[in-house]
Amino acid sequence: MKIFKPFSAERNKKFYNKIIKGRCKNYIWGHKKRFTPEKALASSSVRKYFKPILVKKVSESDRVLDLGCGSGMFLPIVAPMCAEIVGVDISSDMLTLCSQCIKKFFIENASLSNASSDHLPFAAETFDVVYIVDVIHHAEDYEQAVKEVYRVLKPGGRLIVFEPNKFNVLLAIFCFLDRNEWGALRLGSKRQYRKLFKDFFDIEQIDYNGLLIGPDSRLNCMITDFINHPSVKPFLGWQSPKISILMTKKNA
Repeated sequence: MKIFKPFSAERNKKFYNKIIKGRCKNYIWGHKKRFTPEKALASSSVRKYFKPILVKKVSESDRVLDLGCGSGMFLPIVAPMCAEIVGVDISSDMLTLCSQCIKKFFIENASLSNASSDHLPFAAETFDVVYIVDVIHHAEDYEQAVKEVYRVLKPGGRLIVFEPNKFNVLLAIFCFLDRNEWGALRLGSKRQYRKLFKDFFDIEQIDYNGLLIGPDSRLNCMITDFINHPSVKPFLGWQSPKISILMTKKNA
């Protein structure tokens, strides 16, 4: 019996469609608190802990996959960095919002696809870069999702992953109280992510990361910035809210 088993793909789809329609009353972090591109563009946390990593790993000639794009939260940030970006999400209602985001921010190099992470509708070796934010722990089949990402990446392609760190005490409590986040308690550690990715990717860097999406009040951001200060991080970095993983596709 698997402890903290994530929802099925079908239940995940229904769950996020309900969030968008405002019918999910027991969700701790609602749509407007987490999933809007306006929020990402204004977020100091995104500016400090997300954008610099993408800037280093994405070039202007790249074709990029945003796996689990949601309502397009990161599209206005990443699209100007690359030649083409494709957003994929399991929720059709999320993609409706994402389409609105593309129009609102005049993003001309973006397209969308409705699919689950473990069955991507793309030919092999299609993308130069895949980035995934808070999605892997929701997948019904983690291993199959990783295999699909491996399949659609070009040789030497780059994978950038941000996932919850279950050793952050408050985050662990919130994940336990929110049934949809139980997958983060099953994964959520450097050890588990190394194990998940090591057969398919060369892990260049796995690090604690200060990215906050949702509970990003001024106080929370100040605490996270303190934890991630270079002089403090060696001692308290394990309390960061995220784990960031930078990888390169292994040769077949």
